[in-house]
Amino acid sequence: MFDRAVLRFEYEAVGLPDLDAEHYLDLDNPLASALSALMRPGPTGRLAQKLQSLRRVLLSDIDEARKSLLVNTIETYLPMSGSEALQFEALLGQEEAEEAREMLTVLKSEESSKESSRASRTCCYGNCVVSSGCCRKTIVAIGIVLRVLDMT
Repeated sequence: MFDRAVLRFEYEAVGLPDLDAEHYLDLDNPLASALSALMRPGPTGRLAQKLQSLRRVLLSDIDEARKSLLVNTIETYLPMSGSEALQFEALLGQEEAEEAREMLTVLKSEESSKESSRASRTCCYGNCVVSSGCCRKTIVAIGIVLRVLDMT
């Protein structure tokens, strides 16, 4: 009687870092483009990946709140530092990136005004400041999926 299984639950798990970003950047879905920031860069490199992700999200038909959330995801998980940051700024300066650059500037200025008016809070674990994003890294993809599922 007690040797049999009452309920058995099986599922497949996929880790975003195990996926190739290039495939998801080609999809016409801003969520896929944003989540590609958590994936393995393609042969074009991190700079092109970030620019293409931002362009897809910023030029999509979704509302400004969702754009801001997805841009924040890209900025958080595909950061540029040092020479990469300089090269990325040069890419943004090119003519074909002009519209994305302008929209990104607007979103960043809105976000910085919100951040300056909001006091720092500690995260659910009490180990960090929420704005640093360190504890949220484990749950951000779930939050994005829940917020963006009603986009289509």
